[in-house]
Amino acid sequence: MKKKTTCLAFIIFLTAFQLSAQCRLVRVDFSDTSNTMYYSYDTEGRLSMLKENGKYEGVTYKSAFHFAYNEKGKLLTIRRLDNDTLSLIRDLIYDNDIVKQIYTSYPLDTMTSIGFLTYNEKGQVTRYYGKSSKGDTLSFSYEYAPEGWLKRYTHLHTRIEICGRVDIVWDANQKIADDPMRLFFAGCPINNYWYIPVEPLSVKGNLKGFARYKMDKDRHFSIKVDEGEVFDIKGNAEGLWTENKYRNSIDNKITTVYAIYEGCKN
Repeated sequence: MKKKTTCLAFIIFLTAFQLSAQCRLVRVDFSDTSNTMYYSYDTEGRLSMLKENGKYEGVTYKSAFHFAYNEKGKLLTIRRLDNDTLSLIRDLIYDNDIVKQIYTSYPLDTMTSIGFLTYNEKGQVTRYYGKSSKGDTLSFSYEYAPEGWLKRYTHLHTRIEICGRVDIVWDANQKIADDPMRLFFAGCPINNYWYIPVEPLSVKGNLKGFARYKMDKDRHFSIKVDEGEVFDIKGNAEGLWTENKYRNSIDNKITTVYAIYEGCKN
């Protein structure tokens, strides 16, 4: 399920950056009926819970992410439940409004981890390095295009089979915003589960495609695991994303993703 959630960080495409209380996203559906996402908000209009009912390799599951914020409205804690069982608690530690450390606990196997983030002069995350209570080490390194979007990240782990690299293609001319995490957590150094930074609103455009690789026996990222692209993005009269298509280039399967809102004028 972790792999499925990571993939969804790329293929679930939501809406414009600012949603008023009168028009906000409440559900995302997939044409192949593999997943449905539900969105709940707190009294201040912030995302408080993201629920996912899905199917992965023939097995149905449900996950829920609960979000808490600090006094400045910044993401503070993420709690994840899988099939109604608490599986992750993640706390973000700030220094002058910048996330410098991340503490994570995994109640199901009593493991904990602590990670540290480094930034460049532009304020972009360049590296995450963490170590678990079981002795495993985990690191991510990030590369950016001159326009500001993430163009590649490399994931290294004590276990070689977990290591990977993702190359990202960006469409700077796309006006209909469809990045899932920029809607709620623009500029945050991680998404709702994985250690992937979220582009700030100043970066123009949207994700267009990606390719994912794993290591070969010589420790080169030469084995392509999968590849995908986003196309045919549609929006409503209010400029909010309503529909797009995602193609998995490995099997050429096309899935249409739909957004459902409440309180909209159209």
